[in-house]
Amino acid sequence: MILVGHSEGGVLIRSAILRRAQELDGKRLRRNQIEADPILGASLRLFAPAFWGALLSGYAGLLLRTPGLGYLVESRLRKSAAYKQLASDSPLLTDIRNRTVAKAKEYPDAKAFRARNLFPADDKIVAAEALETDPVAEYEKDQTHTSICKPTPRYLKPLIFVREDEYPVAVTS
Repeated sequence: MILVGHSEGGVLIRSAILRRAQELDGKRLRRNQIEADPILGASLRLFAPAFWGALLSGYAGLLLRTPGLGYLVESRLRKSAAYKQLASDSPLLTDIRNRTVAKAKEYPDAKAFRARNLFPADDKIVAAEALETDPVAEYEKDQTHTSICKPTPRYLKPLIFVREDEYPVAVTS
């Protein structure tokens, strides 16, 4: 099985994986048990996951940096659960990052703790960085946070990214 998520969806998937791991805590699983588990044995493909928090740029970022008005905008945003949870210093994100890295080290055979990540080269929505136990992230030029996961007849990378093996090979034409 391949689990695929975009942005906050990547955070939700990793949270679900950690819940599954918590259910199995205390049971030293053998490699074949991990691979057979539908969640821990799953491969992960994440498009611009928001593990390091959201970045407010564009008009929202400009408004936040405007004296006086920035305070009003931020006080309004702070009422949003998503804004609080996706802040770079969010306890939720910090916990998910720390527990995922710890579980990746504890269970080196569990694919679900090592995501392949694809980001736009200049993401203006989330901090574009993989976890230390993930393979090196890939970056796509001429894509945005929104378009990075949407294949078109001219942009097939999302389909290739999801379907390719754990260790990608060069695609030649």
